[in-house]
Amino acid sequence: MLSKLESLGYKLHFIDGPIVLTKADLPPSFQTQSPENDNAAQKLRSWWVVNKSKPAEHYNLNRAFATIDAFTAQHGPFVGVIGFSQGASLAALLASHLVTKQQQDAITAGLKFAIIISGFVPNYKPLISTYFAHPVSLASLHVIGSSDTVVPPARSRDLAAKFDANRATLVLHPHGHVIPKDAETVDRIAAFVAEQDAAASGSAKL
Repeated sequence: MLSKLESLGYKLHFIDGPIVLTKADLPPSFQTQSPENDNAAQKLRSWWVVNKSKPAEHYNLNRAFATIDAFTAQHGPFVGVIGFSQGASLAALLASHLVTKQQQDAITAGLKFAIIISGFVPNYKPLISTYFAHPVSLASLHVIGSSDTVVPPARSRDLAAKFDANRATLVLHPHGHVIPKDAETVDRIAAFVAEQDAAASGSAKL
């Protein structure tokens, strides 16, 4: 998918989450004695870490948004945002945040769409009431794996329902919790991007 978009003239940038994960933050299946997993854990980052005893602290998105704002100031502006799994949920929250900001700040008006791959609604009611009280009006593409057992399709559909139904497109692929590489799905994603950014000229950024 990424190479397809780049071949069409889009320049992609990748942002790491601000939180460095420790071994204790990882699922039990990842917590082994293998030195290789220890090294992998040092490289994993996150936008938030769920602590059920202090959900308000860990679902506070100020740090995440500040990281994105600083990156955008240096490398932007961007026409779209793409996210996968937790990153997809963050992209949806960001879309809501920026759409609200656009009403006050024309600088953010360049963001035209969000691509949400295997996304889900965070399980924290104050966050939902803050960011999803009303349908997100930004154009969105929701890519859902019918065989996804990490984020079941129903959870991704729930997130898609938080967006304006007239501007939200759903794409179902037969794979699991992955960024799909099959030609049909990739072509549909590329077509969506081209359609949303048809008015832009020159090299665009995602």
